[in-house]
Amino acid sequence: MRADGQGHLNELRRRLAELASLEEVLGILGWDQEVMMPPGAGLARGRQVATVALLHHQRLCDPGLGRLLEELAARDDLDPIDAANVREALREQRRALRVPPALVERWSEVTVAAHPIWVGARERADFAGFAPILGELVDLARRKAEAIDPDRPTYEVLIEEFEPGMTMAALDRHFGALRVALTPFIAELRGREGPPPLSGDAGAGAKRRPRRRSAAS
Repeated sequence: MRADGQGHLNELRRRLAELASLEEVLGILGWDQEVMMPPGAGLARGRQVATVALLHHQRLCDPGLGRLLEELAARDDLDPIDAANVREALREQRRALRVPPALVERWSEVTVAAHPIWVGARERADFAGFAPILGELVDLARRKAEAIDPDRPTYEVLIEEFEPGMTMAALDRHFGALRVALTPFIAELRGREGPPPLSGDAGAGAKRRPRRRSAAS
């Protein structure tokens, strides 16, 4: 590889490392919210997460990164790992460029606010208490999918973030095959009687198994 190509790769690695660090910060903030954060700190945490998420979005959408990725994507002398990194980073950037920054901020704020509401509603078995903010999350997810690609099914656009290339048709095939195999199996299990309860000598014997003697005893 020529020197200019190696320089571009080094710059790309630096930028991707910065993005990864911001993602790690978001991960730590999320972990802390679930494990250590005191009650009542959700509003401040939402602002923190939204700030870092917006910074990540801005770095990812940076035109300089886009030019770098396009230049590297046009090369034919990258090794397979570097070529894959360029391809995936370019795919991620093209998606991010279609999402308004305000939507990134709002999604971050609402997901943080939703967590304690979900925890409390789950403990009380109170879906109605969680439904309003769940509805807002669903609306935001739909808006994000529409911004990325309004001509494709919402779920297909969203799942592509985690499973690139996945389509609704492929999902229907996969789950259709599972349904065919699992439906009669589940029906069979439901029709079976449970194991008989332990009673009498059998139960006592099960509770008082002799201890295995060690080789030294």
